[in-house]
Amino acid sequence: MAESGGSEQDGHDMVFADASLAQRYITFRPQPPQALVQRVTQHWKAGLKGQLPEKSVLVDVGCGSGQSCHQFAEHFDTVVGVDISPDQLQQGRERYKHLLNVSFVEGSAEDLPFAASSVDVITVCAAAHWFQLQNFYRQVDGVLRPGGVLAVYSYWNAYPIYNSICLRDTIMQVWEGLGFWPQQHQHLRTGYTALPAAYADDVYVSAAEGGFEVSHPS
Repeated sequence: MAESGGSEQDGHDMVFADASLAQRYITFRPQPPQALVQRVTQHWKAGLKGQLPEKSVLVDVGCGSGQSCHQFAEHFDTVVGVDISPDQLQQGRERYKHLLNVSFVEGSAEDLPFAASSVDVITVCAAAHWFQLQNFYRQVDGVLRPGGVLAVYSYWNAYPIYNSICLRDTIMQVWEGLGFWPQQHQHLRTGYTALPAAYADDVYVSAAEGGFEVSHPS
């Protein structure tokens, strides 16, 4: 498998750090379905065989404005979102300030600001394809506790319905026609199946298999 060549810090995706974009991002970016949140949480608990930590910690890397990490607030004692964009983080702080166990800190995937063996679960939503993955994996190994879990997931485009007609093919024609997408976006198209594996016991679950669907009323 070929490693993603991009990084959060090499300029490929710094457009997400723009202040005006951050305001739109928190409104329009999809958040993971509850089925996925439950799958990640259950997988972690199953591996511990009932020996849950006294204080559980989840870290969401590349959290943006927090669309993913806030959903784990009811399952973990502490949830921390990490991102390189202060503007994205500020949006998250404002939107989720009512969740007292959720906080946001500035940092990068390749230099996680956490002590060794201090984190139970690390999640990454629609961001891993930008990381220097081998450096990120080393960071994960350092901060995860024994029995910890790394959960990497994403989403790919939409199936909008207008007048009972699915516009998916039209969207894909536009996507192909624009032609300026960086190489890392190919990982989204393949459902992350080509990302380098982090561990020998990695588990891959497709959207269809896991029932991971985000839907909105028309």
